[in-house]
Amino acid sequence: MPKFSDYDQKNYERRHSLAQSSVRLVIICSSLSPEQISAILDLQPTSGYRPGDKLIGSPTDEICQATIWSLSSVDFVKTGEMSQHLDWMKAQLSAKRTAFKHLNAQKAKFRLEFLTHEFIPSSMLDIKPDFLLQLGQSGISLRVFSIFHTDERDSKGYDRD
Repeated sequence: MPKFSDYDQKNYERRHSLAQSSVRLVIICSSLSPEQISAILDLQPTSGYRPGDKLIGSPTDEICQATIWSLSSVDFVKTGEMSQHLDWMKAQLSAKRTAFKHLNAQKAKFRLEFLTHEFIPSSMLDIKPDFLLQLGQSGISLRVFSIFHTDERDSKGYDRD
């Protein structure tokens, strides 16, 4: 059985760590368009949908029932470190409390999603109290999504010993 070399190990870890983490703010609102949400927040989304739009990537051709506005760290943070993604999002949301109050008045719903393709060790998901307070005061809930897959080293028959 072939050995999993040091080079293979480093390449595997680099490739997987860079693709594994991101943070995404999702806003859902029936009464505002993506452009109106962007104007209120003074931020441009990474994606936006209007009612009636087909949700890209939906396996069931799902049609959007309300406006969905999202801002993701994946294109802006070039590291797999969750703390870097959280810091980036915190910077984007700083001084937006009034904007979130306005969105709350429009009955918008908010969530901050942590996306990973691997189990997140507790040390990687360290949300600082000031950011938790900022999220709570803005009415933003938290969600963690983990997508597990088989280890490609196992599927290639590598011996890790």
